[in-house]
Amino acid sequence: MPDQPIPQEMSEPVHNADGSVTFATPNGATITTNTDGSVSLDFKQIKNIGIHHIVDVQSYAINDLLGMVSHFVKFHNGGELRFAYNQSGQLVELSFTQLHVNITDGNRVMFSASEAFE
Repeated sequence: MPDQPIPQEMSEPVHNADGSVTFATPNGATITTNTDGSVSLDFKQIKNIGIHHIVDVQSYAINDLLGMVSHFVKFHNGGELRFAYNQSGQLVELSFTQLHVNITDGNRVMFSASEAFE
């Protein structure tokens, strides 16, 4: 049987002055739903970023510029994933659109063009 994400308890919602709502996880990560429908995730430390089904990838570009290594992944469904690391290996950017995300252990992030994480 495939690994299943372990459900984590969320804090009570905090309603922010800008209309967004923030939840906290036990490991210190926060999830904020914004008024425009976007979601912001703030992790203390992300250990892994992965793609669940590599066949869903249309193109993948890596650019090394000014001490940053940036990744841009375009999916067949129109989804996009961008992330970048600095010279120390620290994640400094992570953004995505039209993708499903599965977070396990509070610091392992997998992306998929479909909902199935089997």
